[in-house]
Amino acid sequence: MEQLVLNTQPTKEVIEELDVVTLQADWTKKDEEIGRFLDGLGGRQLPTVAIYSPADPENPIVFHGPMTRATLLASLKEAVAKGRSGQPSPDREPVVEGERKDQSSLRAQGDQGEPAVTAAGS
Repeated sequence: MEQLVLNTQPTKEVIEELDVVTLQADWTKKDEEIGRFLDGLGGRQLPTVAIYSPADPENPIVFHGPMTRATLLASLKEAVAKGRSGQPSPDREPVVEGERKDQSSLRAQGDQGEPAVTAAGS
């Protein structure tokens, strides 16, 4: 999924254009903090991608397993639009936001207050 969806030039361009903060949690060593984070997102399925809007950080858009690039990019644009309008999207089920941390198992870029994407994989 990293090669086909997440780390592609079109995805990188949209992330840069929308000023999205990215965070990757590496669960290779089964770190319990990341495990609890995944539990909060609905389970320890890999990959898990969560998209947070600053307007509604308690209710990210969450994907478990494979997704298409079109679905990811549409969800990124939805989160940014929600952030600009300040209103949660009415057709989305809520989940929970995790904490942003700078540790060896979690890597972040950018400032808080921007839309964010979190991806956890092996």
